[in-house]
Amino acid sequence: MTNMIKQVDASYHCGIVLIFCVFIAQTTSKTLKQNTTIDLYEDYSFTGLPGSCLLTPVDQNIAYKVDKMAEDGAKVIYIYFKFQNFTGTLHEEKQSSVYRPLSWVWTVGRHGRSLLLLRPQYEVFSLTSLSLGTERIEVSVKQIPLNCLTQYNATVVSDALGEFLLHKFKTPSTNTSATMETLKETEHVCNLNIAPRNGKAIFYYVCCHKTLSGQTECQELKSDRYLTILFICIFLMNFFAVMFSPLVIPSKFYKKKFETTSYEHELNEPVTLTVRKSSTKSEEQHNFPISYFDKMTEFKKTIESLCTDVTYTVSVRKIDIVTEMARLLPSNRVPVGLFESLHSALVNCEIRKKPSMKDCCESNVFGPCKPCNRVFPWYKMLRTLMQLLMYILIGKVWIVRLHFFFEYEESERKQRQDAASQRNLGLTYTGNLTWYLTPIHTTFIVCYCIFVVDVLLFGIISGQVKQTLQRVMRKCLRDMREISKRSAIGWSVQILLQPFKHCGIFGIFFAWIYYIPAIPIVILTVAFYCFPTINVLVRLVIYFVAYFLPYGRNGLTERCCLKSIQLWRYIHKVFRMDILTSQESIERPEKLSVKNKILQLIVIFACLLTISSFVLLAMECIVFLVEIVMYTLIGVIINSAYTLKYLSLVFLLGFYARDCFTTVTVEYLAFNKFLNGYLVDKMREKVENISMRGDVDQRNTAFQASLNDTKGSDDQPVHLTVTNDKLKWKINRLVLFLDKNDTPYITSKFFFDTCYLDQAGVPGPLVASLLRAMQRFIIICVFLFFVVIVILAFGDEYGISATNQMFATLAGGFLPYILRWVLFKQPEPVTVDPNNLSFKSKFQRKIEEYQQNWEVSDIRTNSYPTKLIPTKVVYDNCIKTIEDATDDEIKSKDNDIMLEEIKPIIKEEFTDKVDILIYDEFVV
Repeated sequence: MTNMIKQVDASYHCGIVLIFCVFIAQTTSKTLKQNTTIDLYEDYSFTGLPGSCLLTPVDQNIAYKVDKMAEDGAKVIYIYFKFQNFTGTLHEEKQSSVYRPLSWVWTVGRHGRSLLLLRPQYEVFSLTSLSLGTERIEVSVKQIPLNCLTQYNATVVSDALGEFLLHKFKTPSTNTSATMETLKETEHVCNLNIAPRNGKAIFYYVCCHKTLSGQTECQELKSDRYLTILFICIFLMNFFAVMFSPLVIPSKFYKKKFETTSYEHELNEPVTLTVRKSSTKSEEQHNFPISYFDKMTEFKKTIESLCTDVTYTVSVRKIDIVTEMARLLPSNRVPVGLFESLHSALVNCEIRKKPSMKDCCESNVFGPCKPCNRVFPWYKMLRTLMQLLMYILIGKVWIVRLHFFFEYEESERKQRQDAASQRNLGLTYTGNLTWYLTPIHTTFIVCYCIFVVDVLLFGIISGQVKQTLQRVMRKCLRDMREISKRSAIGWSVQILLQPFKHCGIFGIFFAWIYYIPAIPIVILTVAFYCFPTINVLVRLVIYFVAYFLPYGRNGLTERCCLKSIQLWRYIHKVFRMDILTSQESIERPEKLSVKNKILQLIVIFACLLTISSFVLLAMECIVFLVEIVMYTLIGVIINSAYTLKYLSLVFLLGFYARDCFTTVTVEYLAFNKFLNGYLVDKMREKVENISMRGDVDQRNTAFQASLNDTKGSDDQPVHLTVTNDKLKWKINRLVLFLDKNDTPYITSKFFFDTCYLDQAGVPGPLVASLLRAMQRFIIICVFLFFVVIVILAFGDEYGISATNQMFATLAGGFLPYILRWVLFKQPEPVTVDPNNLSFKSKFQRKIEEYQQNWEVSDIRTNSYPTKLIPTKVVYDNCIKTIEDATDDEIKSKDNDIMLEEIKPIIKEEFTDKVDILIYDEFVV
């Protein structure tokens, strides 16, 4: 009942917000129509038709057609004149102030003139919402006598056509001009002009109309204060969108909690491992270079104590496993969203785990053929294809931007550039770099080349360099997001108040001396911490210097270094930079070869270029998207009478989509909370033993789950295995993870496996739940479509206003919601009974059957390694057991072979296959 009240209350608030938006839309539309003014820069006047030259339209009904367009709601009519029996350009057209003498615009009211202040492609950028009320027509004109007008220059022709339009396609004469029918005072004819300003070409409209006294008035069109504010807002939105563009990168790619995390697991019974450090690689078993264990601090100490070519046994009671946080689920999150499920199924190729798809996905693409003796499964091809599609989708915004430019903007830009060049002028930068330079400019070509070089560079660098680079990038992005902005703002306030702190009220007289150096430093520092784009770029530069200086000090004089350090320390002390730098830390490279050091510098420098190129292209894409959004919003507001019903439909579709798929999320989230709580409750004693310690450095801990006190029937609950050339612990039964903040986690694999239990209250397979949600949504869409069709069919015929049509759409659209949650409300869903014996047995079976491999983080042995007595030796190419060997063949049966003393005799030591075979790659 509470959930229903919340949802109805949310719907009520949404309805109130929508009504308020409609009111604002209509008010803004009226304001835009009423307050768009035309400022008079200078007066323009038509000279009239020269001599006895007369113009007459070929189509005598053209005036009626244009009037009919205006009556039907057209606010802007683009008119293209065409002289009969005349081709080519007019005299002095390339030098006149008129850009297109034969192209005119007939506007009705201030609404029409407001549209001329937008970009020429406003119809496309508004997704055709501004095309409502816009018409185009071509008018063929006769000249009497033939070609009498084309012998004059372009300015005279333009003036003649303007008078021709003002008198509704009739040529005015001196005797009849006072009585001829002319345009209304609210109707204007406009023509685009070009003028020089600081060496740049400025394009502007000059609009003319007839006054009540019959005089022709022409004025330059300029935006009023409201449109100016609108354009300023668009610019600010572009600026802030560019400055905050790194926040678009999902935080899960660089946040600490989404990286790999190590967990400590205490075993019920110790595990015995056989370890051997060899001088050569073995072809019969897995080998690991000694560098593989560099990050295993505890086990590396054990390796250093081992003798070469001797087998040892070690006892392990505690193991450290490392896992990606993406594999674990807390109680408050479930990855069951529609898009998240599609990404997991297709991009991560989880679909191959379905029984119906498994055999096909794992089969060879080439059938019985095996090129290079390798098998290429279908699922790897699908994964590669989906990753390629993801890259294409990421770059699709820029591809769409290129399409818009070459399809709709290129021809207009070329014509304007030619017109400016003919007058020895250049194009003006209007905030759109793609329009100003074109996508094939050298700047953009360099950006494209940088991305290509990055792909090639990342293909040849070593894995260690890649890992270091990823760590640096993640740290830059993580620090950018997590370091407090409030500290920077508090520091800036503290710095600016220093004069008043030390001088009191007399600081008013001395503050300006202090503020001259202080204000630039404060502005730069606050910009660094508050604008993510600047933050990431500066951090990469700092890392580049940090990596470069240790190897490039010879290029700097010692005196210069000392002066730089002294200057930094002085600034650090005066401006109390320790408040900010205490949060910062820089990672320097450790134990890298000279080759990797050079590659590291090259890669970081390439990252700087890449980030700069990405920011440039992202800036253009963001500007493009913002323009589309703003122009579409303008079109929706101005044409609210046509768009309100469609806005209501979009709102209802979003509402029902969220409602249908949120139901699935709520169902699985409730089950996940139950599972976490149930497991923690059953293992409360172990969990409390860890939580009640109160250690400051409490470690992340993992437990093998069980519903009873038995330790399981496994002979080897934990054993070491090798997968993809990595050491991993294979753990039987479910592992419950508890982080240092006592937050429990279970694996996502176990969660989805448990969803298949045949038990009341279990949500069941995710695919089936999503399909049911999709089915409900499609049914609602069909109903909404029917409602809109009815409103469109009868709304205009019966004179229903746009606002009433919107309310009718909302009323009819909310009917499925009312039927579902009020009249025919379903009973509360059945929850899992934790005391049900059937559930307990099935759940315990799931826990015991569950197996998963976990990468080894470290191996901590309980005691000093013990030498293992060999089982066989080789003497004169004859294999003998220890019992059959003589004293000359082996020194003692109780001790291991002393290789240094009997090396000429014993050539190889045979033991059972070891768990970990370590070799020194530098020796090999």
